[in-house]
Amino acid sequence: MKATLLSTILLLITLAAAAQTGTIKGRVLTSDGKPAAFVTVGLEGSKIGAITGENGTYQLERIKPGSYTVKVTAVGVLPQEKSVNVVAGQVINVDDIQLEESASRLSEVVVAGERNAYKSNDVSNTLRIKPLSRKHRRTSR
Repeated sequence: MKATLLSTILLLITLAAAAQTGTIKGRVLTSDGKPAAFVTVGLEGSKIGAITGENGTYQLERIKPGSYTVKVTAVGVLPQEKSVNVVAGQVINVDDIQLEESASRLSEVVVAGERNAYKSNDVSNTLRIKPLSRKHRRTSR
């Protein structure tokens, strides 16, 4: 009897706490209208955030009632923002957010390397590496 009463009280407290917050749901699309997977979605000025799934959807839960700005960011795209008003106990569906590519944020990456000028096939107990003589060096030009 006491266990049932305690369980009922805990359930009511949990439901009351859940009713004091809201949920924000939405979808992020690429510039060509396809779902944008693995994009960061967050509430500006807070630590609340999520990553979109493969279908571009996200869900931010347990948000206190009030006005917020949903900010969407990813590498190579311009940040997008939408204003929302969260009401306790309700799910707020945000209109689709479409990303715009930012060519100015992307730049070329050049990886360069040099060939080692040492012989590594000489056996040595002390692991000495001898430099190649000038006549054995290769030039890549």
